[in-house]
Amino acid sequence: MNDYPSLQSLTINKISVLVTGSSGFLGQHIIKLLQEQDDSVSSIVCFDKRPYRNNLGHKMDKPMKYITGDIRDEKVVTTAMEGVDCIIHCAAETSIDLKADEKTLYSVNVEVS
Repeated sequence: MNDYPSLQSLTINKISVLVTGSSGFLGQHIIKLLQEQDDSVSSIVCFDKRPYRNNLGHKMDKPMKYITGDIRDEKVVTTAMEGVDCIIHCAAETSIDLKADEKTLYSVNVEVS
């Protein structure tokens, strides 16, 4: 008899993951990886200012919850975090327009992050 736990007693806890900026380039690719290659993930919460669309055509086997809101809205972000074990923060304000709103860029990319 040994003091090691049996294999039956070893379980892998599945986690729920929140991805901010889920509709952006990076967020979309992270969700694809979580859906297709990470067996430790049980569910995914997608948070973005734009509604999530599966632009990459990846599998959608794991449950996904969609929250649309402003990353600067503490109440909405708190709601998105409920029951989540891990946060992958990809939300950012980006602009290739020379007339970008510098106040918004600073607020989202510096103050919130």
